[in-house]
Parts: sequence; C-alpha cells; structure tokens
Amino acid sequence: MKRIGLLLLLVVLASGFIYAENKVLSLDGDGDYIEIPEGVWFDGDFTIEAWVFIRKHTNWSVVIGFGGADRVDVLFIIENGEFGLPWFAVRAGTKWQEITSGVSLELNSWVHLACTLNGNSATIYINGVEVGSGNIATLPNNVIRKSNFIGRSSRGLSQ
Repeated sequence: MKRIGLLLLLVVLASGFIYAENKVLSLDGDGDYIEIPEGVWFDGDFTIEAWVFIRKHTNWSVVIGFGGADRVDVLFIIENGEFGLPWFAVRAGTKWQEITSGVSLELNSWVHLACTLNGNSATIYINGVEVGSGNIATLPNNVIRKSNFIGRSSRGLSQ
C-alpha cells in the first residue's frame, strides 16, 4: 500500500467567487479526498491556492481536479513525477495544455502553493515566488463541472 502524507488548506478564487475553508485536511494517499458540488467554477481569470505539507514526493499528488462536460478539465497537481514539481493543466477535448514548475517543493515544511490564470497566461508560485509560467491557448469553457475534487484527479471522470 502506497501512502503519502499531505496536509492541505485550500482557497479557490474564481471570477469573483470565493470558496475558502479554514480547515486543514490530512490526506494520506489512501483514497482520501473531498468532493465539491457541481457548478461552473471556472469562467474567466482565477487563482487556486493551497498551503501544503508534503512528507514524501509521490507522482500525481492532486490539489484539485475539476472535470466538466466535453472533457473540459482543470487540474492543479502538487507533483507530476516524483520530484516535487507542481503542474497546472487545462484539457479541452483531447488536447492538454500545461505548465510545470522549475522548482521542487520542500519536504516536511508548510509551503504556499498557487497557480493563476489571467487571460491566457498561467503562472505557478511557491511561497509567492514565480516558479513556472506559460500560455494556455484554449481557456476552460464555461460548463457545469460534475466531477470536482480536492485531493483527487477528475481524469477519466468527466461527463
């Protein structure tokens, strides 16, 4: 059984909507996640923020995975690979657009992790310092997302 240690405090700011929970989640990598109600969620510029405490680098550790109709997904992953490199991606149909951090997350300490999408420009920050940026040509559509998770990917679950 593969177990990771992750504590997460999440704030999502999207198009004037604020979802903030002042709670700490302890996700041990053994099926723990939170399902978020369906909704539009991404309709324009947004910021996703989380305080994370990572005990071990583990591939595909997810901050959020929000999936919608027509395979329109928004993913923010703590690490794509086992090197602690945060990754942000938008999928429209079969095309993935992504940016990856050039800096690894520190183990065994609280780290503030954020990604922003402003127009077509996406940026990842660690402790307020830009660590990766790029262009997202196709923006997330204004669709109802039915597969929305904190701590779990929406991949393969889109309606």
